Amino acid sequence: MCKVENFFKKSSQKALHKSTSQKALHKKHFTKALHKKSSQKALHKKHLKST
Repeated sequence: MCKVENFFKKSSQKALHKSTSQKALHKKHFTKALHKKSSQKALHKKHLKST
């Protein structure tokens, strides 16, 4: 019984770690995309001013 509990604990921690790392990865990707958008907007604004 103890072994099974231990195994379950380990696997649930692994699953938790996986989901949190995926969330972190998603956050990174999202911030990159957001930054890209904002830099493109800034670039577009500059372009509008120059013409």
